Amino acid sequence: MNKLKINYILDILLGISFIIVAITGMVLVFKLVPKHTLVQLHDISGIIFIILSIAHIVLHFNWFICVTKNMFTKNKDERKK
Repeated sequence: MNKLKINYILDILLGISFIIVAITGMVLVFKLVPKHTLVQLHDISGIIFIILSIAHIVLHFNWFICVTKNMFTKNKDERKK
């Protein structure tokens, strides 16, 4: 599978796990259902979200490095003017 497809699938899964964490978190905060029914779903989807987020950062690490270098390079160029 190429990197584009992996990123696409990863982003979809990140979005789904975020929505689950957000909805179950809001339901738990406002006590709309008994706590024990959603805590496990909330915890598992939170762990999945963290794992997928780390994978996302690892896959985009070179992009982060390039953007950071460009930001500092542009700032140095602007100071010289």
